[in-house]
Amino acid sequence: MTKARKKRWPTLLALALSALWLISPSRVRAEDVVNGSFEIPVLGSNFKTDPTGTGVGWTFVGTSGIQGNGSAFGATSAPDGVQTGYIQNLGTISQTINFNAGSHTLSLQAARRLHSVPAGSVQPIKVSIDGQQIGNLISPASTSFSLFTIPFSIATSGVHTLSFAGTIGATGDDLSTFIDAVVITGPPQITFGPTDLSPNSFFYVLGTDFGDQAGTINIHFPKGPSTTDLSVPIGQPSSQWWYPGLTGGTVNSALAGVVEQTVDITITTKDGKKSNAWQATFHPRLVAAHLPQSRVVVVSCSDGAHMNSCNHIGDESGECPFGFATEGIPPTASDSFGGHHHGCFGISSDTGTDTFSAALKNGWTFESLGFSSTTLSASNGTAQTPQTVPALSGASSIKIPVSWHIGATGGFVGYEGNLTITGPKGVSF
Repeated sequence: MTKARKKRWPTLLALALSALWLISPSRVRAEDVVNGSFEIPVLGSNFKTDPTGTGVGWTFVGTSGIQGNGSAFGATSAPDGVQTGYIQNLGTISQTINFNAGSHTLSLQAARRLHSVPAGSVQPIKVSIDGQQIGNLISPASTSFSLFTIPFSIATSGVHTLSFAGTIGATGDDLSTFIDAVVITGPPQITFGPTDLSPNSFFYVLGTDFGDQAGTINIHFPKGPSTTDLSVPIGQPSSQWWYPGLTGGTVNSALAGVVEQTVDITITTKDGKKSNAWQATFHPRLVAAHLPQSRVVVVSCSDGAHMNSCNHIGDESGECPFGFATEGIPPTASDSFGGHHHGCFGISSDTGTDTFSAALKNGWTFESLGFSSTTLSASNGTAQTPQTVPALSGASSIKIPVSWHIGATGGFVGYEGNLTITGPKGVSF
């Protein structure tokens, strides 16, 4: 691949994914306003009070409706399209909308009517959700359209009613306000994302209302233990990796201190709105380690010989009845476990079984066991390689029995075992 093609790859991928977003069902988002610019029905330079029909979207009550540029209302030309809604006196305009829970922003263009009674008066508009006013009254100061924005929150996802209502309507009044370009920006919603993540993995998410300017991608690790949140670097330049319905980034390659778990991926927009959580399985980087002797428990150390010791527990030295000095050979610090048994010359042999156990946590598992044995002579002392250990690979707890034997002529047997474990980098075992 040439350097030029490498440079084009992020852009091409982003365009492909953006196209997928545009044609996917997720494109129909929750807070879509039907006929937000009042272009249906087509009226030309006329107006219609309380219009109904396919595509109208709004419910008009009282003296409210839709008017076109050049109508008898004398409104300034519509800022979006060629028609606007109007509210005269105590008329209302409303629409039921499917909302996602969270923070939203309502924006609209509004203008006052030039010819009003009393002259120069303004018709303030109350904006409500389910009958509860949001924001301040909209009182346009000019016959030219200007932008109004109202932030509000929805506690429960589902259908809610947005309404605009006139507030002045005394006998003899003729006050109107025109509204247009009604848009609701809801919290970002992730509708598609990865199923698995790991350090240095690239991923992308699709959804709605991410915004035009780059916000942030966050991964939350509920189980920690040391890293609980991660801000994901967005692909660079961010303008090629952040769209209203698409973004992506790469998980930090040096991420450590987390166990395998289900994580929550969220999007926070530039203006601070947080998305729903998309869940994925995080697979941490695994490393190998040696299990130290301090983590191995001596379940039992057989006392079948004259002197017995397991992991430094028991008699380390002594003498046989006839004065032959003996010295134990305990496992070294580099061994996970080990034992030493010495038998004196006698009329019978010595036999026993030592048992060790170990357990791991935080996703660490046993992988392999190395075992070695030293004896005074092959005929006098033997320790059998453990044969009854449960399958090591993938086990988080094990029990290790070691059988040994010393012949009647006396001698010693010593053995050492080393356990290799694997687990998430930076996490204790």
